[in-house]
Amino acid sequence: MSNSPDWLAATADLGRAYNTQRITVKNHGCCGHAFAAIDGALALQAEHGFAPSDIVSIQVGGYSATVDVTGNYLHGTPAAAKFCLPFLVASALVHGSIRLDAYTPARLGDAVVGDLMKRIAVALDPEIDKLFPRQRAARLRIELRDGTVLQHLQPHRVGGSRPSALRQPAQRQVQRAGDAGDR
Repeated sequence: MSNSPDWLAATADLGRAYNTQRITVKNHGCCGHAFAAIDGALALQAEHGFAPSDIVSIQVGGYSATVDVTGNYLHGTPAAAKFCLPFLVASALVHGSIRLDAYTPARLGDAVVGDLMKRIAVALDPEIDKLFPRQRAARLRIELRDGTVLQHLQPHRVGGSRPSALRQPAQRQVQRAGDAGDR
């Protein structure tokens, strides 16, 4: 607590600025710097219907914080996995989402996810990096076994300041309610 609070400053925006308008929604249960890559990979999978076994390689181009914070392959614990973009993208493509159940021992040790992780590379994309922090984007390139190359620019993370863009809100609420009963 302050000995001399500035009540005038604390109430200056009262009735004009509403914090609820600045609240963001996390669409995935992990580091926000991985969101655009997860969203882009899931968008490509939804559009083209490929299975994880169809993937030869995935290249993710991100901004500096994406590379610095999540561009590693350490995913042995729930805390580490939340900051491991290759795990997060692979697990989302194999299991369909990154929710609380992504960090169970079974999911952390999933052999299909682990195999797909080996085929994911994360690198700095200078064009994407110029957009940050205004824009949290990712560029994906996925090569499939049949020779098809899919490319996608995910200009923004789903959710964030765009809560109306969130997918499957009922599914998230059901999972949260179910998990709460297990504590």
